[in-house]
Amino acid sequence: MIRLSFAVACWAAAASASAGPSCEHAPERGSKCFWAQGRYSVWNGTPADRIWLIGTHHVFGVEGSEDENDRRYPLPKSMWAATPKGSDPFSVGLYGDYRLCPFTRARKGWMQYGCVAAAKHLVAAPR
Repeated sequence: MIRLSFAVACWAAAASASAGPSCEHAPERGSKCFWAQGRYSVWNGTPADRIWLIGTHHVFGVEGSEDENDRRYPLPKSMWAATPKGSDPFSVGLYGDYRLCPFTRARKGWMQYGCVAAAKHLVAAPR
């Protein structure tokens, strides 16, 4: 019984280690993470990855680059899976529910900056 529990604990630790750092536990997080419906898309400028919060004029800038392996807090795997293979990242948007963790406070007229902790109900659509 003890061996089985140890094996399960080792498997769980390995699985969580391979998932990468969690955005929800980022030391630079400025306020609580929240769920929002939005459209993820890639733009020219900094940051290139952005989520428009549906029903508002608010844009959430996502930390990192477009490269799946070149980010401090990688995008959730569900976002990579929902993106059509071989598509131009500038021409496709991902609509869905996003768990956003802000690094900066929300200010009218300013882009809020942070990371994406989770994404679900994703649908790809042309921009």
